[in-house]
Amino acid sequence: MGIAFKISDGGERARPHITLAVLAALGVEITPALRALAPTVHHNWAGRAVGTVDVQLPLAWT
Repeated sequence: MGIAFKISDGGERARPHITLAVLAALGVEITPALRALAPTVHHNWAGRAVGTVDVQLPLAWT
């Protein structure tokens, strides 16, 4: 089995979130240690929360 995804803006910040969503969709248990690899709140250089990342399901299977 192989999995590929494209992030339309070319950024890397969504990659861990998409990876966890795919693993969860495949039935893999997402532990707190894995969840910590993809923080949902993003901070700027000053430490202020500036945005969030959210993966929308269902994933499209082709």
